[in-house]
Amino acid sequence: MKTIPVKDLQIGSVFSEAVYIDGDFLFVPAGVEIREKDINRITSLGIESVETAGDIVTTTYKTAPESEAVNPPKASNTIFLTEVH
Repeated sequence: MKTIPVKDLQIGSVFSEAVYIDGDFLFVPAGVEIREKDINRITSLGIESVETAGDIVTTTYKTAPESEAVNPPKASNTIFLTEVH
């Protein structure tokens, strides 16, 4: 397995094989984008590296990190009634 420093992970990276923490705990499955919150979570836990047998197959960095993204409006439970004559 290859060891990858957390500081080298990029938002939007996709690996050909699963990525693990300490070789036993799944970080992200193969083919799933790494999100900003994934990186933030392992950084806050003091994890410095991850491991994978795979390679980066794509990186689709988002122009606005999740923390800066605009939240879509929430659905309303309001019902509008109209009178029919």
